[in-house]
Amino acid sequence: MLDEVWQDIKAFGGLPFYLIITLVFLIMYDYYVFFALVLGLILSYVVTIGIRLVYFKQRPQKVKYKNLIQKVDASSFPSLHTIRVVVLGLILMVVVSRPLFSLLVIPFVLLSAYARVKLKRHHLSDVIAGIFLGVVIALFSLWISNILFL
Repeated sequence: MLDEVWQDIKAFGGLPFYLIITLVFLIMYDYYVFFALVLGLILSYVVTIGIRLVYFKQRPQKVKYKNLIQKVDASSFPSLHTIRVVVLGLILMVVVSRPLFSLLVIPFVLLSAYARVKLKRHHLSDVIAGIFLGVVIALFSLWISNILFL
């Protein structure tokens, strides 16, 4: 039962959740946040795939692969899931800019990242790298959004 809870928590870093939040900002005509989230998502994939193409690290529970695409997906470093949840959380915290909101978001971000380790999808170093890269990508995305929209 506890594994089910971790599965639910990790959903905050999943692509469907990220896309739903992104679409909400598009529907609200908030193009600044929408653009920052889209750019953050694109950069998350570009950076992760780029790293995984040159550096392969086996997941804690090994994943078999037969081709290059499967090999990139089978690699655990860095944690794309963690990068996504950090990008989403940090952009939302900056945009909402309320301490109480940040106090609610930070535990979800950290628990989602930890769930990747707990569920044996990533090593702790993968998640730590994902947090670092997520912060850099989020800040860069917000900076570019500021230049274009403000």
